[in-house]
Amino acid sequence: VTNLNGTPPPPPPPPAATFANGVYEIVAKTTGNVLDCSGCANANGTTIGLWTAWGGNCQQWAISNKGNGTYSIRNINPDGSIGRSLDATGCSPNNGTQLELWDYGNGICQQWTVNAQPDGFYSIGSNQAKADGTKNVLDGNGCSGAAGTNVILWSWGGGGCQQEWSFAPIQPPAIVSGAYYTLTNVAAGLNIDDPNGSNVAGTKIQLFGANGAAAQNWKLTKQGDGSYTITCQAGGLNLDDPNGAGQGTKQQIWPANGATAQEWKITPAGSGAYTLTNVATNLCLDDPNGSNAAGTQLQLWPSNGATAQQWKLTPQ
Repeated sequence: VTNLNGTPPPPPPPPAATFANGVYEIVAKTTGNVLDCSGCANANGTTIGLWTAWGGNCQQWAISNKGNGTYSIRNINPDGSIGRSLDATGCSPNNGTQLELWDYGNGICQQWTVNAQPDGFYSIGSNQAKADGTKNVLDGNGCSGAAGTNVILWSWGGGGCQQEWSFAPIQPPAIVSGAYYTLTNVAAGLNIDDPNGSNVAGTKIQLFGANGAAAQNWKLTKQGDGSYTITCQAGGLNLDDPNGAGQGTKQQIWPANGATAQEWKITPAGSGAYTLTNVATNLCLDDPNGSNAAGTQLQLWPSNGATAQQWKLTPQ
């Protein structure tokens, strides 16, 4: 098979790589600009282009292996939750199709391959075939990687133009031992709260809207094993798993006692969020069913990767 000018066509992209799930900036090889939601919007139909990296959520993408050789690529919402999907406008696989955001449904036009190239970069390919059976890749419109360029689908050209990308993991800021933080659930957008700033041992903690109160400020103090105690500024009591109990147990505040039931492993979960895992039980602090109702009491639950178990830490 040859092109019309008699030259052989470029080879197809290599098979999809196994790529680690996580939250990334997707960086253009030619310029260092990153994949960006135009106007920093997150509505259906938002155009995808390239822009100078500045660290905003609209330049962060959650990449998840779907187990069939393809990946979902979804934008991060302003509250840190995982939002809409990278999508081909009109679900078209053809040359020149503009990329956009759309509600995630794991349809074929939201399935992407991540293909390792010999130079250490990657191509990002559509899983949807054109009429001739070939599949397009992400490219900068007009062969450009400049800021303001729209990102489209185009035939694989062997890695030229702006068809190759790198992935920069999003790293959360370091935790400062002894500092106060608000702890905001990613699923609910609500803060961990000591009801009415209680200093009564056994008070169950809850989720509540941000209000600037000391009842929502928690001091993180690093322990010798790398875990943390979590102490409410209002009452001076520690976040505690009653008697080191198990799955479904509602969490409370209790005077410091040195028990592992009051120690928490704080582990990056992507997009600047963390999981909080109780040392005594190895279960995660969890918003039951991802509720966004103020007053919801928090429980322990096995790790499941849900945003109901992810927490944003904001220094106070």
